[in-house]
Amino acid sequence: MTGTCDPAGWHRCTRWCGRYGRSPEQVEGAACQACLGEDLIEGTLQSQDGVAYPVLRGIPRVLGDCYLTLVSGVTGEWLKRHRKNSAASGTEFDRLQIQTATAFGEEWRYFSQNLADYEESARSYFDLLAPNDFSGMILDAGCGMGRWARYAGGRGQTLIAVDLSSAVDVAVRTLENMPNAHIIQADLHQLPFRSATFDLIYSLGVLHHLPDPLTGLDRVVRHLKPGGKFLAYFYYALDNRPRYFHVLLWFVTGLRFVISRLPHRAARVICCAIALTVYWPLVQFGNCLRAIGLERVARQVPLYEFYTGKSFRSLFNDSVDRFATRVEFRFTRERIREMFAKVGLLNAQFSNTTPFWKVLGVKAAASAPSRNVEGIGP
Repeated sequence: MTGTCDPAGWHRCTRWCGRYGRSPEQVEGAACQACLGEDLIEGTLQSQDGVAYPVLRGIPRVLGDCYLTLVSGVTGEWLKRHRKNSAASGTEFDRLQIQTATAFGEEWRYFSQNLADYEESARSYFDLLAPNDFSGMILDAGCGMGRWARYAGGRGQTLIAVDLSSAVDVAVRTLENMPNAHIIQADLHQLPFRSATFDLIYSLGVLHHLPDPLTGLDRVVRHLKPGGKFLAYFYYALDNRPRYFHVLLWFVTGLRFVISRLPHRAARVICCAIALTVYWPLVQFGNCLRAIGLERVARQVPLYEFYTGKSFRSLFNDSVDRFATRVEFRFTRERIREMFAKVGLLNAQFSNTTPFWKVLGVKAAASAPSRNVEGIGP
């Protein structure tokens, strides 16, 4: 049976009712409300095609075989019973994804505190959206520890936060006492939702860390309703900055290449030193220029414009985010506009406030024919 159980659009089980131990046809429709009103803390979900997924610490882990290594607590007994290929190593694409997810899982377990700075930062990241854009179903595609989901969830009706990394275990704490927010551990390339499910999808600081950002964008946008809005933040290619920014980027990229290959703890120590000796002094230098009336000059100081007024913890966190991840792409406005057009997002609108680039698009009313969007460069 596939009858809707409540106005939010959730559906009855179609193969087996685990609560009552019988087929769905033998369960009264009203009885489904008991399941819909409770959280499943530990258990197993089974898809229509028979694939099983663990639910641990209240989070469904909808992951392929090789990605289960990212989940702590999956027992050998469970794997033996439900996944015969759990030792599969995956492709090179999978290896890169696991590597990136592991790094971000480490990062967000360390930076698990929900800082006061995040409220102001969230207003900046969501500046292209109006209050009524948060109505309906919202997807946070790459939620990390849930800092932006907390902001969006507080303004919307139903929010689903998804991440591939173990940061979802931190996001549970960040989003506690928000009954409209739900967390799933899943790959953005294989989201466990029907197409055209969400009214708003946002992905902030995530797509540029995927092995193939255009493919990731396409897979996520498939779940956006026609006319729905998609908000993204991409690392920019400094296309609106002076030449010396590009020279600095060349040096920073080389430094990231080295640091991102170190053990996580060693990389974090170095990033702390960078935050202390580079981030913080540059922000203070910009503050001094502004204090003497040279605000326009201050805005040309690297890092100043976005980080002024933020705590050292935020600077430290972002230095880890910047230097401790191996996969990183950067994009010009025009390249982002091209990508949006390829996946059926229209009217790309860019924010002219830091950080760059934040862009908002609208899903085309009618789906375009099947597209080949595989492969992208910076």
